Order: sequence, then structure tokens, then C-alpha cells
Amino acid sequence: MHLQMNNVKHLLGISGGKDSAALALYLQSNYSELDIEYYTCDTGKELTETYELIGRLESALGKEVVRYHSFDDTKVAIETPLIIFSPPMVTFFLLADNAGVLKR
Repeated sequence: MHLQMNNVKHLLGISGGKDSAALALYLQSNYSELDIEYYTCDTGKELTETYELIGRLESALGKEVVRYHSFDDTKVAIETPLIIFSPPMVTFFLLADNAGVLKR
């Protein structure tokens, strides 16, 4: 089975550490033709340095790192933090609020 590259969505999770940041910069430098979407899962308890690194990475990449939150506005853990969506050949793990709506 041959997969067309224009049908592939490229996602890269950013942890806020050096390895995921280095991979993002490597991919941008060596595979600039890919339209990569970057995301991070914010627990609300990250170190200041983590947020600063993500901000610097956004500047270097020239793209937003989308922030998904695992807590609602009251900072109380949600009942169902993960929705698993599995179309053919792809699995996405999405953070959701209690109503099942994706939060940014």
C-alpha cells in the first residue's frame, strides 16, 4: 500500500526539554518542505524554564506550539483526560474537557 505524502498530517509533541526541541529544529532544517504542527500538553505545573524554552522554540521555528491543557479553568483534574481517535493507520491522543471538547 502506497501512502501519499499530501495525505499525511505531521505532528510533533514538544515536551519542553532539549530532545524534542532539537528534533523540531532538525526537522525544520532538514525537511523544511513538511508542514509540521507542534503541540505540547500543559499540566499547569511546568517550570518557568519550560515555558521559556517553548517560547524560544516558537520564535526559532516561526510557528506556534499549540498548548493543550489537562485541567479545566479551576485547575481541577478532568474526569476523562484522553480521547483516543483512530482513523486508518493513525492514532491521535487528544486532551479534552469534561464535555469532550478539545481545549487549547
